[in-house]
Amino acid sequence: MKKFFIVSLILILLSGCGVKNNVFMTINEDKSLNLVVLEAYDNETIDGALKEENNKDKTYTDEERWEFLDERLKSKIKDLPLATAEKYENGDYKGYKFIIDIANIDEITGDGANFNLDNILQISTSKVFKKENNEYSSQINFTGIDIIENVNYDLSFSVTLPFEPLSHNATTVSDDKKTLTWNLVSTTDKDIKFSFNFPGEEVVEEKNNNKLIIGISVSAVVLVIVVLVILKFRKKEEL
Repeated sequence: MKKFFIVSLILILLSGCGVKNNVFMTINEDKSLNLVVLEAYDNETIDGALKEENNKDKTYTDEERWEFLDERLKSKIKDLPLATAEKYENGDYKGYKFIIDIANIDEITGDGANFNLDNILQISTSKVFKKENNEYSSQINFTGIDIIENVNYDLSFSVTLPFEPLSHNATTVSDDKKTLTWNLVSTTDKDIKFSFNFPGEEVVEEKNNNKLIIGISVSAVVLVIVVLVILKFRKKEEL
């Protein structure tokens, strides 16, 4: 998630700075996916970046802070037609929520899946999952960050599934076992791993297979009957 940090130099120069980078992924029972990416910084961090950029040591207004964030953050989705942005403000933190909806996760599933979290806003044009039979597995890697002392990091990735996962390496799990969260500051594993399936899809596939078997069986019986009828008529003709 290094690409998220617009003020990494400033973080080194200041103490007590705050950074929020949270990714919230929701996969629904109809296989649609909703993604929310939150990127926010506290006023101290934003002011530090403005002072560095403008070479002016002053107290900046909220209007100036938002102008800076619009230029640095909102512009990220300029060429992403599926993405929208909403302002985020909570206490001293200001930033944006980027929202992307994908109609079906099969659109981002493929054999060559290998997705880096740095590119999270390009998810709609990437391959994120592999699928074998009815089992989906994430192929998401995390390059990590350089932890700077005295900086307050809130970095996480979470996914909410329609059913309990088959496997995962999440840091924490919700009580219903459907929401998995990775603390990206403390984790030492650079791969975000989880696998899941859609039980209803198995039933549909089984029904389709049964229909296919029945169809083939019926066709075979009909074919045998036709052959027997033809042979019977030929024997009559010979007589």
